[in-house]
Amino acid sequence: MLPNFLIVGAAKSGTTWMYEKLRRHPEVYMPRVKELGFFSSNATEDKTLDWYKYHFKRAPAVGEATPAYLHSPQAPRRIHNLIPDVKLIAILRHPTDRTYSHYWMYRGIDEVDSTFKEAIQESQRPCVKESLYGEQLDRYLSFFERDQLLILIAEEVFSHSSESLNRIC
Repeated sequence: MLPNFLIVGAAKSGTTWMYEKLRRHPEVYMPRVKELGFFSSNATEDKTLDWYKYHFKRAPAVGEATPAYLHSPQAPRRIHNLIPDVKLIAILRHPTDRTYSHYWMYRGIDEVDSTFKEAIQESQRPCVKESLYGEQLDRYLSFFERDQLLILIAEEVFSHSSESLNRIC
């Protein structure tokens, strides 16, 4: 069994909230582990197809949520090669807010010791690079049809959560 939908990102944009809400839906199966990371660039050799399939069981809707898939250069091709008909959900947060949140996450785990101003001036930092949604979405659209990709804006999702969840379903 493979997923028929993926929440691909973006990080710090509400993917955990969405994962938890969908996980509670009676017709949706989501694995207990949120970020399997099978398709992202940091997937390792021990993450085989059998390992990936092990995390899923049959249900009308079977999904997975790994925010790193959105910014991973390899993920769209890998996803398309294995599950070309999959539906994709990208939840995007205002880039500045997402970058600032990501910066503080990295500060909290001692991976960044610079100020926010210094961090955004170094455009290769993940907290900035992962907010460049245009090029990330373009990669997906080079492999998938536009109707396979649902793009949601985090601020709208949270202000109209019921409508957003109905749209996803």
